[in-house]
Amino acid sequence: MKLVQVAGLITIVSACFFVAGRSQVPNNALMNAPPVRLAIHTTRIILVGDSTVAPQTGWGGLFCGLHVKEDVACLNLARGGRSTRTYQTDGLWSLVKDELKVPGYQANFVLIQMGHNDKSLDPIIGTELKKEFPGNLRLFVEEARTLGATPILLTPLATRHFKSYRINNTLLPWAEQVEKIGEELNVPILNLNKQSAALFQRLGATGSAAFSAVAPTESERKAAEDGTTLAPRLPKSTPITAETPVDDPRRKFTQDYTHLNAAGAEAVSALVASGLAVASPELRSHLVP
Repeated sequence: MKLVQVAGLITIVSACFFVAGRSQVPNNALMNAPPVRLAIHTTRIILVGDSTVAPQTGWGGLFCGLHVKEDVACLNLARGGRSTRTYQTDGLWSLVKDELKVPGYQANFVLIQMGHNDKSLDPIIGTELKKEFPGNLRLFVEEARTLGATPILLTPLATRHFKSYRINNTLLPWAEQVEKIGEELNVPILNLNKQSAALFQRLGATGSAAFSAVAPTESERKAAEDGTTLAPRLPKSTPITAETPVDDPRRKFTQDYTHLNAAGAEAVSALVASGLAVASPELRSHLVP
């Protein structure tokens, strides 16, 4: 009697497992169904600027590498030596517009930081401060908007020049023009000039020298300790060449107080990320401050 009950129990349990097993086997319809594909929403950020934004010499590379989330395609189209005029004449702005025509992105943002080369005395590169420079910025903003993108203006990165222990902000007039255009056209503005100048001032001439692409010479280091940075004042007709004697005074200068090494790029790109989160709330969820 007990043996029959046990056998019956085994039969019932086996049947339960059999039914359960069959219920988990997909039918033909499920087996032949196409795989479910989740929609991918990607935001694109395009960087427009000069060498202070470009890869290797500016903050843009580490901004794309460290401060955007995985749902962002970050494209650095900043190039060294360009002003708002030559960025157009060299075909770079056309490249930006072509990129903005590529479909498939949920949103497009164009970050624009210019000014360093616009102040150049070279007539081919430099632009007039109160008419041509703001006019070119206005064109960038309006054409980006026409193509459905959101432009964001950044005032130019401050240089690390010091005079009597105070930052010598020679780019302030260009920063002011950027702010005027931003207010006129209701464009988000990140005042990177002000923020970077404050950072460099906190570090001082000696501390901010740690951001230089090339280590300072002894004379440059001593000048920084004394609160006033050195810079070569040389006519263009006498450049340094391979034949320039080693003891030539011009070889004592290595600093341009503008371009950034990895440490500088990391510090400035963090300023940009945190500033953008405030200036453009739409971007906040896509950034890693």
